Amino acid sequence: MIEERKFIDDWQIIQKKGQFSFILKKVLTLGLLLLIILVVKDFIVHSLEVTVEELINKVFKNVFIAIIISVIYGAIVWVKNEKRYEKFKNKESGQQELITRTMRDRY
Repeated sequence: MIEERKFIDDWQIIQKKGQFSFILKKVLTLGLLLLIILVVKDFIVHSLEVTVEELINKVFKNVFIAIIISVIYGAIVWVKNEKRYEKFKNKESGQQELITRTMRDRY
């Protein structure tokens, strides 16, 4: 119950900032991490010598992949969290309704 309340409160703050802001943060964090992993992977797998030219080439090659993956991931997480939020809100309102009915029936 406490975790659900915390999620609801946190998600309401995130919702106010908007979906674009949420996905942008995912692109900047996950996208950067993926970009680093993909570039390092290219150098290791292809046994390339690390030069500035080769590094720039690999960054440009992988930046679009990292952005696409992180945008898709951010959109999926947004939808999943929206459903979770609605579920918790409905559960919370149902519990509040039950408490109200119980109090009304007692008196």
